[in-house]
Amino acid sequence: LLALPMRLFTDDPIVVYNLLALLAFILSGWGTYRLAFHLTGNRWAAFIAGAIFAFTPFRTYQFGHLHVMNTQWVPFAVLSLIRVFETRGAAAPRAGLVIFTLFQILSSGSHAPFFLILMGVLGIALFVRHGTTVLLPGFLLRLAGAAIGIVVALLPLLLVYHSVQREYSFRTSRPPDVYSAAPASYLAAPPGNRIYGATLARFGHFESHLFPGAVPIILAALALAPKRHRMAGPDRADSQSWKTDL
Repeated sequence: LLALPMRLFTDDPIVVYNLLALLAFILSGWGTYRLAFHLTGNRWAAFIAGAIFAFTPFRTYQFGHLHVMNTQWVPFAVLSLIRVFETRGAAAPRAGLVIFTLFQILSSGSHAPFFLILMGVLGIALFVRHGTTVLLPGFLLRLAGAAIGIVVALLPLLLVYHSVQREYSFRTSRPPDVYSAAPASYLAAPPGNRIYGATLARFGHFESHLFPGAVPIILAALALAPKRHRMAGPDRADSQSWKTDL
């Protein structure tokens, strides 16, 4: 679907593929920036989050698998779901939830199960967070309508996949072990990584180099660290400004 507009200008598959790959980086960074800014109100934190998600080692190492790179719609769908709860089911966030969920599932069937698990867990957390303020018939009906719209739109494609799976017996028992990740995979860096590759590549294989890099881990630890208290006296304003920026 994303390639169709580009086909109006060129039929060169290499050009189209590279444009789509570039778009995956750009939209991943932009979407995560918008999500993080909505949650924190801090543009520096949002910029760093966007850069980390856009250029995660797993994405750059999978440049030959466009469907694996295509996680750019996840932050847009997550932000839309959050806004659905915040606005008690307003039309624009619901439309965004439907559109970006469909884009993500249609862009990457490989990521679809994990994406749906993420959205389900987030939905439960949002119900807990907002409590009884969203347990209203109107809101629940609007949310159910969005979910039904997604299922109806995906049903024709899912039926075709199911038919092919039955006819050719694709993966009837379990996914091949060679493509499955293990806990140790989150310590595995691609062998081409100049910093960690020589040491950490042995913990995984081509499909399971999931080490995110040291920078995201360090920044996440800093984000969870206890915050500094305000300073008394003339430096109080500067301290509050520093705290806000952090």
